[in-house]
Amino acid sequence: MRWHASRVQVSNRATERERVEAGLTMITRTILVGITLALSWLPAAEATDVTILAGKLSLQLDPRNGTVRTISVAGREVPVRKGRPLLEIRDIKAGAAFVPVYGEPHRSGGGWNLESKIAEAGLGVRVRLEPRDEILFCGVTLINTRADDRGFVVAMTVEVTDADVRWAGPLNNEIRPEKHRIYGDNLYPVTALRSEVGSWGLAAAIPPTHPVFYDTHYRDGEFGIQYYVATTPATRQFANRAEIAGMLYSANPRWALRSALETYYHAFPDLYRRRVNRAGLWCYYMDPALMKRAEDCTFYEVGGGEWKIQETTARSKDDWGLGESTARSLADWASKNWIDNAVKGNAYILPYTIVGQRQIYALPGETLINDYERAMKTLKEWTIGKVIPFQGPPQANSFRSVAELKEIIENSGLYDRSGRFQFVPRFYTGNTLTFPLNPNPDLFADSSKMKVARYTLELYIPELANGLPSVGGFYVDSMGLWGNFLNYRRDHFTYARHTLGTDAVGNPVLPNVLSHYEYLSELGQRLHARGKVLFANGIHEGSAKTNRDGRSDHDASRNTSRFFLAAVSDIGGSEAAAQMQRMELLRIMMGPKPYSTIDEKPMDATALIRYSKRGTAMGIFTSLGPSYYKREEWRARTRPLHDFYLQLQRLLDEAGWEPVRGVFGADGLASERFGKPGAGRVFLTLFNESETPRILTLKLDPQIFPSGLRVASDLASGGEAFHFVSGAVSVKVQPDQLRVLELQ
Repeated sequence: MRWHASRVQVSNRATERERVEAGLTMITRTILVGITLALSWLPAAEATDVTILAGKLSLQLDPRNGTVRTISVAGREVPVRKGRPLLEIRDIKAGAAFVPVYGEPHRSGGGWNLESKIAEAGLGVRVRLEPRDEILFCGVTLINTRADDRGFVVAMTVEVTDADVRWAGPLNNEIRPEKHRIYGDNLYPVTALRSEVGSWGLAAAIPPTHPVFYDTHYRDGEFGIQYYVATTPATRQFANRAEIAGMLYSANPRWALRSALETYYHAFPDLYRRRVNRAGLWCYYMDPALMKRAEDCTFYEVGGGEWKIQETTARSKDDWGLGESTARSLADWASKNWIDNAVKGNAYILPYTIVGQRQIYALPGETLINDYERAMKTLKEWTIGKVIPFQGPPQANSFRSVAELKEIIENSGLYDRSGRFQFVPRFYTGNTLTFPLNPNPDLFADSSKMKVARYTLELYIPELANGLPSVGGFYVDSMGLWGNFLNYRRDHFTYARHTLGTDAVGNPVLPNVLSHYEYLSELGQRLHARGKVLFANGIHEGSAKTNRDGRSDHDASRNTSRFFLAAVSDIGGSEAAAQMQRMELLRIMMGPKPYSTIDEKPMDATALIRYSKRGTAMGIFTSLGPSYYKREEWRARTRPLHDFYLQLQRLLDEAGWEPVRGVFGADGLASERFGKPGAGRVFLTLFNESETPRILTLKLDPQIFPSGLRVASDLASGGEAFHFVSGAVSVKVQPDQLRVLELQ
């Protein structure tokens, strides 16, 4: 199919809006400082309680005010404080406490609507509760009748009165909460709670279709999610409104968070389906033939081979030096980037693109330009002899004319709080000024203005896709860095597709990570319609920490993970040899879709093998940068990866990661299941990073393995076989040992 610049109408925002209004769960709260509630009541409700059933979950509401009366899971009651509303809201600028939201529930279609007016606060709230299969979806619209700029904390929570619970935060480590301590973070918008005795399990989540700034939340029984949102008259699609969504559903108490993740992925099959038919190592800026086997380079990031370094300035570790493109045509560019070799190796050909920034480069002088007025003067006066027609890591840039590049920066550039352009002085292509950009495809869509999304989606990508039949998709760089910026530019607010965030004092801001979500969503729809895939780099935790580093929870300048970006990417990647905890997070973010880390830094043989073991344990590909293949002395270190670990990683990836492990007794180790019983081969990984040997008694969950197993054969450590007796098997795992057990 030939690529056309026109947008593919796979779905529209009206449909998405209907989905929100059609419901999404969590339990919300509205906080408006020091204001009493003025409720507008509808006619008297029936005396009977309102009961909403969603799979194994039953939620009973008071018919008079919509507060929670009971929650039960699989017929077992979850002890909760009665009379508590699902939502509370706090007005950040007003600085007061949370205000509860009450509303009389009324049946509508297959769900229930609640409406509330807090007249003295100038706020209205609309809630839609609707069961969908196993999940109770909750859609919430905040309406700011004052029509000014405001920031809110919205809490969607239930209060569990059972004192003996386990909060499932990390994948392999449940926590017994301490009193008065807050648990939760913004690493992934799925959280689970279960009773200690295993009688019930409860999950809360934010749909991946509704990205927002948030924290999962647990404190002294209060369980759910807190949202950090803003309203402003400047947004066109939802002026003076904030639209959020949540989900409440049952979780298997045996597996808590793992069960919650399984239900989450299944609820959004279009976002978590595997679109690739093969997976393997990620390589870039190199001839794939340098690899031990060319076919090991499965995801080939194309670009940079045509870039000729004229002068190595090397004034920072990121400085590629001064250079220029030597490609005379698209065919010449393909040849100089070794595409033919990659095609022979059956690689996905993924041309490099970047939309989060543009830069002016080769600036005179040895000193970075930090002064704003001087930077703007330099931008205005800058010119260069040769344009950059194609993108790649060394240049991280492309443009057809100097005037066009400046127009892209002018229209897509981000503003800071004072209304000035944001820029990053750095040594990259020599002395460089880099401007973070908003890649929202809707930006200035009602005008002819050139912006980075229009240049990329309507000019650059169609040229490569139509000119190179071997292109299997596109690579988008640097979600991690350029998604970190906050955008205060009000004419950008106008075109936002999703609810804005808030800064520390409650002003609306457009987090650039959300603008990248808008771009990836659009690009993915266009690519999928043509059978192509999207690889996004920088899909990681975004340096998010439970420690806020002194910042307010609601402050969008806090680091946040790229979970929502992972949902709209087909392949994820990041540039670092990850520790085990990070590998677990990356697995959660991508679900069953392939992920690869890549590392260019020198590692000795021991460190490289440990890196490979960590990835194998989580079904993640552990790639190496081009230096490992271009330098003869490094190439020998790659042999264990290519000869052994890559084969295991591919085996596990093909079987498919299953979030519910189905095997008890592996706590304290990195351990995952790959494959479904009765649907192909099934594997269990075990990796012991401690300094102490572990003797495990592994027991099967009969709900996952109803017919039992006979033997577990180790594919990673000498081919040992362990025999099950009455559904259990004993396995010893030495320090630094990886086992990949095939369960038969």
